Amino acid sequence: KALAGKLEVIHKLGRELVVARDEDYVIQAVLEAIRSALEFKTVAYLEVDREENLLRLRAIRGYELPHGFSLPLDSERDLTVAAVRSGEPIYVPDVTKDPRFVPGPRELNTRSELDVPVKVRGEVVGVINIEDNRVDAFTPEDARLISILADYMGIALENIHLLRAERESRLLAEALSRATVELSSTLDLEDVLDLILEHVSSVVPGDAFNVLFLEGETVRVKRSRGYEKFGLAEMVRGLVLPLYPNFRRMLETGRAVLIPDTDADPEWVKVPGFEWLRSYVAAPIRFGSETIGFLCVDGTRPGQFSEGDARRLEIFAYAAAVAIRNARLTSELRESEARYRSLSEEWELAFNAVSDAIFAVDRDFTILRANTATARLLGFSSPEELRGLKCYSLVHGTEGPPPS
Repeated sequence: KALAGKLEVIHKLGRELVVARDEDYVIQAVLEAIRSALEFKTVAYLEVDREENLLRLRAIRGYELPHGFSLPLDSERDLTVAAVRSGEPIYVPDVTKDPRFVPGPRELNTRSELDVPVKVRGEVVGVINIEDNRVDAFTPEDARLISILADYMGIALENIHLLRAERESRLLAEALSRATVELSSTLDLEDVLDLILEHVSSVVPGDAFNVLFLEGETVRVKRSRGYEKFGLAEMVRGLVLPLYPNFRRMLETGRAVLIPDTDADPEWVKVPGFEWLRSYVAAPIRFGSETIGFLCVDGTRPGQFSEGDARRLEIFAYAAAVAIRNARLTSELRESEARYRSLSEEWELAFNAVSDAIFAVDRDFTILRANTATARLLGFSSPEELRGLKCYSLVHGTEGPPPS
């Protein structure tokens, strides 16, 4: 299937998942999308059970496994368990060459395997396991598309878990769900950044907001809102700051930072013009273990923010990270597709410019591709007319080569 079509299927499903209220529906919908849109032999979702120290099968498509199938998380020889430990996707083009692969049932005949972790706020909660009986069956685009689905799945599962909690958490989950739907409605990075600031105030009410991107040993303001009333809008736009202690703390811990009173915090760096900033909460924008920026909320009153605000901002920052990542990945995929299309067109022109007859066949001697010279030699008006025809029938008037 065309890449654009696969992207549309996955993003449409993602928008449905983040408002879903049933965990089983989310899991089954993701597996069905992978099996139908990407067409691999088997796809399964295994859930991490920390209490039992197991990776437990929740659902599988393309094959039947015994009810209650599980893998020990302390196993040294399993690719899916290795993906839980690393927190990163693992792709093995030929499993027979990887000592971590544990052969499954003979009828599966697995030759290549892809395992993509599903995370909630940076913690692996499960793994999407995909196997195929072809060597090197997965492309980099396949891995990226499945990573996008895993991100949507993580948000959906987190929203569902929050909805099971107390009323305050349910209200937060609904706010996050609405915000995530909005964030996933566009794949343009600039629009995503605008939507982040548009919705963050519904999660953590504050007086001013900004999104910072990490650039080496500095951070740069990519978007800001609310600084107009302090006469700082122009100053803040594109502002570059060093890695202050609050930023370094988030880089080291991966967690939100709360400063109830900036005047009382010995590490707070006072910046001229920002004397009004008396309370501060910020959360890292992270992809796995990589921090790419920070989402910050400023307040004018000491004690304006609580630990609950920090937790809510941390969850929202994760949703923002997914939206930013998906916008970037989509941009990269589209650029890759455009480059591939350009190369294909150049190759086609060169192929048809050759004066000698050239054609390719499969093992049954069916023509897969032919150039213009071949079509002209055989009396056809276009090379496309030759596709699907038997070459020996055309050239020798027989159904196949003579017996050897």
